[in-house]
Amino acid sequence: MYLSHAEEFEKIGNYKEAERLYLTVKQTDRAISMYKNTRQYREMLRLVKQFNADLLNQTYLHLAEQFQSEGNFKQAEQYYLEAKDWKSAVSMYRTIDRWEDAYRVASSCTEQPELRKQVAYLWAKHLGGESAVRLLTRLRLIENAIDYATEHCAFDFAFELAQSGSCTERLPEVHNKYAMFLEDEGKFTEAEEQFIKHSDKTNKFAMASSRLRDWDSAARVASEHDPDSINDVLLGQARLAFGEKEFAQAEALLLRAQRPDMAVRVYREAGMWEEAIRVAETYLPNRAEELKVSVY
Repeated sequence: MYLSHAEEFEKIGNYKEAERLYLTVKQTDRAISMYKNTRQYREMLRLVKQFNADLLNQTYLHLAEQFQSEGNFKQAEQYYLEAKDWKSAVSMYRTIDRWEDAYRVASSCTEQPELRKQVAYLWAKHLGGESAVRLLTRLRLIENAIDYATEHCAFDFAFELAQSGSCTERLPEVHNKYAMFLEDEGKFTEAEEQFIKHSDKTNKFAMASSRLRDWDSAARVASEHDPDSINDVLLGQARLAFGEKEFAQAEALLLRAQRPDMAVRVYREAGMWEEAIRVAETYLPNRAEELKVSVY
């Protein structure tokens, strides 16, 4: 009886009375649906909060998506923010090229302060060229954008920003990070060019080549551009040779690096006392007697 009366009140538009009767017979879903079907969202949300609070966020998101699909972006934004879904609101505005609104929403998100910087970066990348530089300069985020670009391997954009008048001092750093990226990708020739022409990190490249056993490149770069690092390259090659039991080669490399003491130590640790004594007698005579005593 109550239910049929509620339905009658709903049909004639007496929604308050219909709601009262639906709630009397514990038909809260019917009352909520009634307000939803008549787009009385404030009343609908009031009942959801009261009877289905665990579904409130889901309801906000559903409404936001509905208004977005209808082109009512301001209302959609309101419900996205009620659901604390700033990223969806930002994405909505980005999709329709309303970057000012996307940045405004991101800036209002105190819970995710990095969101503002990310949106500024994407906005600038969308603009490109001088427009990107002007925007980031106005927002005082050009330095952050350069960092973000290098972290995400967007090196063309990083160079574009760093070449602007206010950030030219960042160019060597960008070239260096680009070189390390190329190195990780296995593009050693391009990495070498970046290190040598644009960076003060030629020794780093030589060491990277050593780790990858590209000894020729390591030695060439070191000798041409950073002679002080040649010994480091030779030592790295010697360690590898000892590990592979190429003792004669390892010894020759250590002697080239002017480290006979290391040759003696490695031979001794390997139990090769005769070889250790031989090297010591030739290059470290003061150590030879000590070694002989240890053996005998």
